[in-house]
Amino acid sequence: MNRFNIRVYALIFNTENQVLLCEETHRNKHMIKFPGGGMEWGESPIDCLKRELMEEFSIRIVTAALYYVTDFFQVSYFNPNDQVVSIYYTCKIQGNIIANEPNVTAHWFNLEELTSEKMTFPIDKHVVGLIKKELRQNDN
Repeated sequence: MNRFNIRVYALIFNTENQVLLCEETHRNKHMIKFPGGGMEWGESPIDCLKRELMEEFSIRIVTAALYYVTDFFQVSYFNPNDQVVSIYYTCKIQGNIIANEPNVTAHWFNLEELTSEKMTFPIDKHVVGLIKKELRQNDN
């Protein structure tokens, strides 16, 4: 049976021109991705993101603004019967980033060095391209 898999992610930037990335192992696969995860039944996208950031890193969202919603067809990395729809928010956070799960770590990554190839998932790769395009436009 074909299903939708809705994912919600945070784009968190610091004052040193860095973005927060997660390294995670799931189903014996190592992944580099933006912080966030899967939306559960009954949650709004923002509620999902708040839950995911609290579960994974004990951080609270102070502000969130919609950045991007998947605008192309993408099959799930893990399940060929799932179509992934990802929602990205730029977020300001509160609290120290503390990994609460043994298979998840967070790292600040310099935006100048960030490339699409660094990311595991195709939609994240696309979002990195959008971020880099914005950076180039802001430099001009």
